[in-house]
Amino acid sequence: DCCSWDGVSCDPNTGKVVELFLWASFLNGPLRSNSSLFRLQHLQSLEIGSNNLSGILPSSISNLKYLKVLKLGGCDMFGKIPSSLGN
Repeated sequence: DCCSWDGVSCDPNTGKVVELFLWASFLNGPLRSNSSLFRLQHLQSLEIGSNNLSGILPSSISNLKYLKVLKLGGCDMFGKIPSSLGN
């Protein structure tokens, strides 16, 4: 059950993942557009800063329709954050 993992929070009613807190979790490399991360459609908070992530922020981040918090500080990523996020 991924809801019991460190850094993962789920909605208690639906069991859907709503928060990922992976700050300084030794993640590295590019964030790929086909990452399973972008299939977490109920995600509201994504904190992946202070990792060794690099490259362009994939446009597929716009699949995260409910995302309100996005923290990427300390990563070497660039690109535009879609205006649709947080609306």
